[in-house]
Amino acid sequence: MFIFKEISINTLIWLLPIVFMLHDFEEIILIVPWLENNFDYIRKKAPNFLERRIDKFANISTSQFALAVFLEFILFIIATFMAVEYGKFIFLIVLNSFLLIHGIMHIITVVILKRYAPFIITTILLIFPYCPYLFFRLLASDLITFKTILISSLVGVVLIIPIILLLHKISEVLYKNFIKLIKGD
Repeated sequence: MFIFKEISINTLIWLLPIVFMLHDFEEIILIVPWLENNFDYIRKKAPNFLERRIDKFANISTSQFALAVFLEFILFIIATFMAVEYGKFIFLIVLNSFLLIHGIMHIITVVILKRYAPFIITTILLIFPYCPYLFFRLLASDLITFKTILISSLVGVVLIIPIILLLHKISEVLYKNFIKLIKGD
């Protein structure tokens, strides 16, 4: 991580929402057409317990997906602000863990599907180098402990699916209401 060697810890922390958004731009741009072209194959390869969730994604629009990402982005901004301005790192660590676990889930998805998926490039190029490095720098700066990372990672593992499902449900409701508002219903 030579490019980050001289970067301040606050700047490095503020890169978290940027890394998140760059990764999610890849998903926003490519996920809907990729799902349309690969839906049947994904459904065959996916574990049975994911069937209902996969079916829900079959009908998601790019706008609705982007709205869910926007809601997640707000969480990343709040966590980053709290860490930089108030030294409250727990939410930031949970989200950094969340992003790293999210990246690992993407790798598992690609391995299971045995084909390209529109989230793998930024997972490899951004998430995998950045997230561990942020942990390293926070530890080296004595801003957090290894115990904090472990606990936050466990929280991230437990909460990743419910949070994503909740944000997608909220975005679905908001999106439908925005459409009604636009149509004048």
